[in-house]
Amino acid sequence: MADLKENQMMRSTSQALYKYVPKRWIDFFFSSNRRGYTAFVDGWSSIPLEDINKKRLLRKVSDAVKSYQKQCGNLIEGGETRCIKDFASEISPDTYTVLTPRISEKDRAISGYISPSVFFCEKCHQIRRFKRESQYSFIMDKRCAKPGCGGNLVQLRDIYYCRCGWAGEVSIGDCDNHKGAPLIMRIKDHKYECSVCHRTTPIFRKCPWCGERISPNNVLDSAQSFVKTLSVIDLLDEKMDSFLSEEKDGAAIITANYLGILSDDDFKKTVKFGRENQQELQKMNYDMFYKQFIDNNMPPDMAKIAAESMCKMNSNDPVSNAVKKINGLITSSERIAEFAESALEFNTVKESEDVVLLSDAVERSRELNTHSNPDEYFDLAERYGLSKIQASDKIPFIQCSYGYTREFMDNASAPKGNPVVLMGFPDESPEKKTVYATKLKTEGVLFEVDRVKILNWLVKNEIIEESELPVDLTDETEVKAWFINNINSSLIEPFSLLDEVEDPVTYYVYRLVHTISHTLIISAAEICGLDKNSLSEYIFPSIPATFIYCQNTQGFNMGALFSIFDMYFDKWLDTAGTVASECIFDPICVEHEAACAGCVFTNEISCQHFNHDLDRTLLIGKYDKEADKRFWGFWEE
Repeated sequence: MADLKENQMMRSTSQALYKYVPKRWIDFFFSSNRRGYTAFVDGWSSIPLEDINKKRLLRKVSDAVKSYQKQCGNLIEGGETRCIKDFASEISPDTYTVLTPRISEKDRAISGYISPSVFFCEKCHQIRRFKRESQYSFIMDKRCAKPGCGGNLVQLRDIYYCRCGWAGEVSIGDCDNHKGAPLIMRIKDHKYECSVCHRTTPIFRKCPWCGERISPNNVLDSAQSFVKTLSVIDLLDEKMDSFLSEEKDGAAIITANYLGILSDDDFKKTVKFGRENQQELQKMNYDMFYKQFIDNNMPPDMAKIAAESMCKMNSNDPVSNAVKKINGLITSSERIAEFAESALEFNTVKESEDVVLLSDAVERSRELNTHSNPDEYFDLAERYGLSKIQASDKIPFIQCSYGYTREFMDNASAPKGNPVVLMGFPDESPEKKTVYATKLKTEGVLFEVDRVKILNWLVKNEIIEESELPVDLTDETEVKAWFINNINSSLIEPFSLLDEVEDPVTYYVYRLVHTISHTLIISAAEICGLDKNSLSEYIFPSIPATFIYCQNTQGFNMGALFSIFDMYFDKWLDTAGTVASECIFDPICVEHEAACAGCVFTNEISCQHFNHDLDRTLLIGKYDKEADKRFWGFWEE
């Protein structure tokens, strides 16, 4: 196996997770002769990724693989057993290792070999093939060896790949009648020709795995390998994560804190000491009261008596009361368990090290004297149905690549027939299977969507009845609880579409927030000239909110999102409105799918849901002539 040692590819770790994973063809520049080639990645030099919540990450990977299996089973009869290959039956720390590329000046993180191994002359089209062990000495000889020709040798840029997961080089065999005779490449009709008898042979073939007839495709076609990725906000506080998974009422206590039923102080004490250690909590409360009295010049004896008295007055357990209230507010323990983890992630973003509120952005914009109108920031936020907005920095993410498909992204995008197989990566050790990941601390902007406006919008469009609304729309706790009760996050799976009939509230609210999210990504990229693939989304369906953040695979300029938030917030929202209302494929787009590559689609790595469940008409409205019915857009004035 040859190293690509003549060309040290200085790629970011994040880029490697998407573009340079094993079993993929890549382009690279060979410095010795200053020419570009393609190569096949056959492995990585990896090390374990440390200081992450590996158990939680692998649980998310397991959920994603099961979602793919479920989609396959729904679309293809018997698909459950045929759509997954090279994955362990159980994805957990016992069966998987999480690896990241080794970053070193001496060691290359990526290993592979030049592929395809077929070259031909630009001038006479005569074919030359090489063996892998002689590839480097061969490509240095970049001239045709045919007497009197001397044309440049170029690499054949075609490979085979099949939806069953197999891929390989185009193979060129000898003419049956003239062994060893020179062969001529005929690129346009995908054939090669014997130079003696002029017999032509097509380079189409049958897949060795599934028998399907496959044709050659460009080696760098994205369809050679659609890498499956996910991003997770890393809950670095292991005590908090353990509290969620191990504490009997952990999920209810976390939810109570989010709803404002349990104070931050009581919540943090409970996480730190546990519910069982009430004596420690009592002592902590006593010390706090005692210090307050001493600080107010009370004599020690009197301070002791007063502190004891205060502890007795506050002996009622606020945590138990909060759990009781939660069990009365939220209809099922399953919903509480589903929501609590999302609430912890949400708090990680809300309480980041560096936070800029919208009010701060207004002041900064005034100080910088930008071309924006900061006096309109809050009015625009209200118009676009955004209740709370903040920029957050140093948010810990884990980006993970866990597998790939070929030819099609998934079975929903493929024509009916043989299934599109989700392939796992090759094992780097005999003991465990492999997923690849990297850590990232990044910036982003958190947008909470106005819950009351969503509720009124649902009623206006007759998705719910007015009688289904919370009794008091001014009670934030009651309104927040309504969304936890009515958004079924378990239905939101990466490879499956939501069913309007099964759960109309989840269907409409998620599609609404998801579409808003995409308009914000695309408009941010347009304003500051960034590649929209540099930005990603992280959606909190039951809150509901979306976090637009830098995923840093495209050399993103850190600080750009903070700058947009400060200086161009009004342009950001108005451009998002334009993205929603205009598409180069209208009226076809808006009258049919209402989302496409001409408007709100983003790259797969930027979207949590593979561009599923998007609909511009939820924002801009639509009139159905056949049904003679108006659907009111969330952003309609």
